[in-house]
Amino acid sequence: MALGCTTATAADRVIIQVDNANKGIVTALTKQLGGEVKVDADGFIAAQFNGKSVDEIKGILKNPHIKLIEEDLVRKPMALFNDDAGDPMQQQITPYAVYQSQANQVQFNPGAGIKVCVIDSGLDQSNPDFNWGSITGDNDSGTGNWNVNGGPHGTHVAGIVAARTNNAVGVAGTAGRATIVPLRFYGTGTGDIDRVKIPMSNTAGISLPVNIGATDFTIEFWLRFAPGENTSGSCAEGEDAWINGNIIFDRDIFGAPDYGDFGISLYGGRIAFGAHNGSSGYSICSGATLTANQWHHVAVTRRTNGEMRIFLNGNLSRSYSGPTGNVSYRVGRSVPWPNEPYLVIGAEKHDYDPSNYPSFSGWVDEVRISNVARYTTSFTPPSAPFTPDANTVGLYRFDEGSGTTVLDSSGASGGPSHGQRRVGGPNNGPNKIGSKSMVRSKPSSNAGSHPRSLSMSSPVFMPSAFAILDVLSFSYSSDVFSSLPSPSSSTFSADRRT
Repeated sequence: MALGCTTATAADRVIIQVDNANKGIVTALTKQLGGEVKVDADGFIAAQFNGKSVDEIKGILKNPHIKLIEEDLVRKPMALFNDDAGDPMQQQITPYAVYQSQANQVQFNPGAGIKVCVIDSGLDQSNPDFNWGSITGDNDSGTGNWNVNGGPHGTHVAGIVAARTNNAVGVAGTAGRATIVPLRFYGTGTGDIDRVKIPMSNTAGISLPVNIGATDFTIEFWLRFAPGENTSGSCAEGEDAWINGNIIFDRDIFGAPDYGDFGISLYGGRIAFGAHNGSSGYSICSGATLTANQWHHVAVTRRTNGEMRIFLNGNLSRSYSGPTGNVSYRVGRSVPWPNEPYLVIGAEKHDYDPSNYPSFSGWVDEVRISNVARYTTSFTPPSAPFTPDANTVGLYRFDEGSGTTVLDSSGASGGPSHGQRRVGGPNNGPNKIGSKSMVRSKPSSNAGSHPRSLSMSSPVFMPSAFAILDVLSFSYSSDVFSSLPSPSSSTFSADRRT
């Protein structure tokens, strides 16, 4: 619990800072001149002189052992802040500090690479409430290693700043929504590497929730790419044309027609989205061209009546009445191609003829797959990581601190639909980016505001020490605190009274 306070006038009570060795002399003088000592503490006393102003008190208390006299302001409760009710081991709660600092009123936007250093007792690496992939540090011979728990305070302070949100445990940090671990793909296109593979069925041969296409569906994600990459030709519409772009999502099939397939690519700077029902197919291109070095929110929807739509940064960019019916993957289909029963992100799944069917090179983050068509008209792109709901069948944040498993955070019944990061190639992709050049800037008017932010310069963490939490690379225009509400200065001042 914490109290927000405001000040009130109490001009007859003062704080007197004294030389400790001679505090008895000052105390005796105070009483002799009619003062009542309210607090006797180390290095100061608080005293009240009824009916006298601060200037009058300073006039009568002239003594060489007095260092300072100032008004002792009265603090009165202005607001009461409490943690959310609940057990943080069983659910996520928001601590009172978030409400007290009004951090819950702030929209986090892409920023200028701001970092937060925690100089404290080190971090407890067994704590599950941090995005460990975004925290690094330095060691100090005098105080220990940054990732060795030298006491609970360092972990406590770092948690106030950046404990993860939307992870159903612990507390929500003041900027925990700003976690940043997108995946960087390099367009390798060979060797079954540099991609994420998500199976359509579990080991028992039962279809997983992420095997969409039998009903309406939505695939949405955040995308960024560098200039000069993804050099496929101009986007052209037609049957299965999407496979000629730099492939971002591939749920294609080889061989004899079946239920169907679909895919998404970056084709000549535009988004291409195609579906095939086993007998007919069509691919459409977005009306707008995406700008390099900016984050874009991309959403595609498809309904079983054939309706296909592409949305860029919340704007409806293309719609078309395409092939109808079921385009899901038929689990149990007998094929000689090992990658067919997967949804593959970042590559053409079969590594077939990369010159004609190239793989995507760039960054992908916060992938949500839904079993409904979520959007029919233009909408405002999300300003925070997605919260799973009943229609979320796959949710991939790419926030894993280590390993090659890509976790599905959807909580969908029949899941989870975890994936695998297939790492390799000259750049060891796909990887959690660590390049200083990747600092997300404020988007232009035609780009979306990614709910996360990014600054991947190698941060440092010292024990006792300071931690640089990349999870806090967010900005409000230019100054990280410029958009905070402006409470009165006394709201956050310490109460010196006891």
